[in-house]
Amino acid sequence: MLGMKTKEDGKKYNYLGKAGEHRIMAELLMRGINPCRAEIDDGMDFILENGKKIQAKASHSVKMKIWRYEAPTYRYDLGKRRYHALTGKTLQTFPKEDIDFYILWMVNDDKFLVIPKTEIGKIKSIVIPDLSGKSKWHKFLDKWDLLI
Repeated sequence: MLGMKTKEDGKKYNYLGKAGEHRIMAELLMRGINPCRAEIDDGMDFILENGKKIQAKASHSVKMKIWRYEAPTYRYDLGKRRYHALTGKTLQTFPKEDIDFYILWMVNDDKFLVIPKTEIGKIKSIVIPDLSGKSKWHKFLDKWDLLI
């Protein structure tokens, strides 16, 4: 059905999420930062040896109309989407306040943003129009040192 989400859409979303967790975990390990996966996903994906709690997010670039032009854009919902098998609905919840950092993987460009939770406040989604550096989020590009 055109325009309706299906179980397959939910699977693809879950696959991207899991791929993002693994890619971010690999990047952390390559940088000498040891992440420990959370057994139960309650908003936190990893906890580091120093106790910092991480939420991992991944997004593909899509063309979106921003102002007057179309630009490759990354969009991150900072909540958690869960597919409810019985109702067929996608539920969205937002993580608890005990997350310290979001690590956003920009899949098409293979770049990362390491953003402190304190910078996000009550924002529920982040949109990054391109990698030109004009977004307020670009100052967090590859800021791995914030995790140490």
